[in-house]
Amino acid sequence: SGCMTRAPSAASQTNHDTAIFRLGATWHLLIGGCTFAGGNTPAPGIPCEGNAQLWTSADLRSFSYSHPLTPGWGGYWELPYLLPFDAHGGALPNSRMADAARVAL
Repeated sequence: SGCMTRAPSAASQTNHDTAIFRLGATWHLLIGGCTFAGGNTPAPGIPCEGNAQLWTSADLRSFSYSHPLTPGWGGYWELPYLLPFDAHGGALPNSRMADAARVAL
């Protein structure tokens, strides 16, 4: 059975509000959450910093946590999404993420 391993934060849920896309042979899953000073362990006086978190998979069944996609701000992010655009600023469908000249979060 598939799973997600090594949650980025004890305060981050990994079961909803995801965006998924494939680049080459690798599947990428983007999910909202938070980390504590870049790590996953709460500590006194360190706030949970909201961010978009990236997970990867070779088989679309088992995902491993990679890293926060952006520096955190706010307390918790919900439903982050990457929007792909071509070189002229035209929107692309998510299935063409690999063709994007730029993306917006």
